[in-house]
Amino acid sequence: MTSRDSLKQGVDYEYIPHTADVGITVRAATLAGIYERCALILFEMLFDFSGLSNEPVSVERLHINADDKEMLLVEFLNELLYLFFTKHFVASEAEVYYEGNALSAVLHGMLVPAGQFTVKEEIKAATYHELQVKQLSGGQFEAQVIFDV
Repeated sequence: MTSRDSLKQGVDYEYIPHTADVGITVRAATLAGIYERCALILFEMLFDFSGLSNEPVSVERLHINADDKEMLLVEFLNELLYLFFTKHFVASEAEVYYEGNALSAVLHGMLVPAGQFTVKEEIKAATYHELQVKQLSGGQFEAQVIFDV
């Protein structure tokens, strides 16, 4: 399980410059870790957690299948955007189980009432543009995702 507090910009992830969009490069020891970190970074980009308790009070479970690990990442992140914009759910912890081209995720977080938060970055969708999920020579995994804003 990865928690929001454990992520370090510059070590675990970096923002990458992109014209009119927002991009991230994420690193993790496992493929499941890539999905966990991407999820939590997405919520960091969307929502200002300052002043809120880090204690999760709500749980969301997701099961997603796709044709490959890259498509799975985009589908997963877009499902998280749906949870944010429809239920006002924000995750502070993520646990992902990856097998083949499927994942199951357990997300711990909170439901923030409408009107009681400000969206930091209006992200419309994760895109396939410049999408990469790969294993590096040292065994670590790296992903690059561009978000449409």
